[in-house]
Amino acid sequence: MALQSSGAISLQDIATEFGGSTPHSISEYYGVASGVPSSGTIDFADFYGTSSGIPQSGLLMEMDPANYSSGSTWNDSAGTNNDMTKVGSPSYTSTSPEYFTTSDNNHWSVNTRPTGSYGAATMACWIYPTSTSGISGLIDIRYGSGTQFGMEDQGGRLGYFWNNNNSGTWGHNSGVTWSTNAWIFVGISVSSTQIYFFRYNSSGLSSSTRTYTHSSQTIASNSNFYYGGDPESSGRGFNGRVGHMYLYNTALSTSQVASLYNAEKSTYGH
Repeated sequence: MALQSSGAISLQDIATEFGGSTPHSISEYYGVASGVPSSGTIDFADFYGTSSGIPQSGLLMEMDPANYSSGSTWNDSAGTNNDMTKVGSPSYTSTSPEYFTTSDNNHWSVNTRPTGSYGAATMACWIYPTSTSGISGLIDIRYGSGTQFGMEDQGGRLGYFWNNNNSGTWGHNSGVTWSTNAWIFVGISVSSTQIYFFRYNSSGLSSSTRTYTHSSQTIASNSNFYYGGDPESSGRGFNGRVGHMYLYNTALSTSQVASLYNAEKSTYGH
């Protein structure tokens, strides 16, 4: 539901529409919607007619299972043509919420990669874990002539690897955990100086922030880019269901992450 197009708008009105962390401040909502400044002067009038939804600035990929029909290709809904190809046979369920069931050697690989150097990034996806055993890939970029970075399930805990798979990243305990057999929205927002881990379930948000130096990471034309799998070794396919997936070349704010969650939460029963 969009905010009004004229008259008085309160900070609470903005928070109700876009979410965020309490206590709220208007600067928390930089860039949260089209027309809202991403820095500098920001005013309540900037929010006239805006609504929560998928942040568009920096969006590289939006994979929507409802956009899949059949065959080996899953088309990118962001219009950037970063389409995916099946690895093995991830099975498709066409009833709402649409999803794919993944496991070891049955996942998705990005066919046309969003090549470039990334000083910041946000990775997020809807998942339904059926196991909390072992490490499994969620959104993983490895090998080729690029660097290794991504997001993983560390046995029911959200983890990441960055700085070309440096142990100072994958060895970090985020404290953001989950159980099995329920839809959750998980992700990481990474800047050069920190990372924000988040997990939404039907009861609300669990998150943590870590101050850490992250170098720019590179996706090359020959990088292995998997969703629901990890080319690091056998046995690292994600056991469960995967739904919407998003990739940004910017570190989304907490309010932008909340907007991303709110955009599809009803689809997944939240």
